[in-house]
Amino acid sequence: REPLPKDEYSTGESASDNNDDKDEEVFDLYDDIYSMMFLSRSICSTSMIFAVATFLLKICLYFFLGAELGRNGKESFQTEEPKDTLVLAAQIFMLPVAVAIQEDLIGSYALIANIQYDPSIREKAPGATPTKWFIASLFRFVDGMCSLAINFVLLLQATEVLGLFLNFAALQFLQTVDNMAFGLAKDGYLGEHIEGIAELAMTLTLPKKQDRFMNSLDTIFFVLTFLFLLVSWVVVVIRQQNDEPTFLDDLDMVNRRLGLYGSLNGN
Repeated sequence: REPLPKDEYSTGESASDNNDDKDEEVFDLYDDIYSMMFLSRSICSTSMIFAVATFLLKICLYFFLGAELGRNGKESFQTEEPKDTLVLAAQIFMLPVAVAIQEDLIGSYALIANIQYDPSIREKAPGATPTKWFIASLFRFVDGMCSLAINFVLLLQATEVLGLFLNFAALQFLQTVDNMAFGLAKDGYLGEHIEGIAELAMTLTLPKKQDRFMNSLDTIFFVLTFLFLLVSWVVVVIRQQNDEPTFLDDLDMVNRRLGLYGSLNGN
């Protein structure tokens, strides 16, 4: 048989290789309401109002859950006797999980490390300004941090391994509220304009930063977040086991001065 001609299908430089190189130079926007916020035509557009309303809904739900978790003040974080070793071991192993499941927080780290704003995106999305890029990124970060804080409080309050796992599983629905909202938007349930912005979020890309140190920041931020939780957990658990006052006592005093828990309890 005659050898195949040296074309793009037989040489090392194939079309797929070229596409892979191109893909490595761009970063897809996340399919979420924060990308819709960034791409919206104006701050008064329906897509922006919808995205902000969804964000505020999540923040309110986080507040309600946080208020419930701290309803009894510092007593919510105390146990009558030292926690079981199995529970403490489970808490340690759940610490990195608590960070990893924060989709919005991890996404924020990835954006900081990998994406740079490009004015050329305004050719397809005229409203995608640097200001809205910053605001959308900030809202995504706040969302992720609130979720992480709630997860960490749940972890500290756990007295049983099964209860710890069930609490983490139950909280997952809250983290997907914005994803469900985005699904409604892209499926056209909220009007053609919002559907169009959602479709843009699924197709547009931004250039990727070509800097090894910057590209590693997402890993650095992840590790630092885990280490912060680990140190905080060690400090709180040691003082809990020794029945010593913790920073939670100070939070309790502040909350009681503000009258938050008293109003919740009807006092």
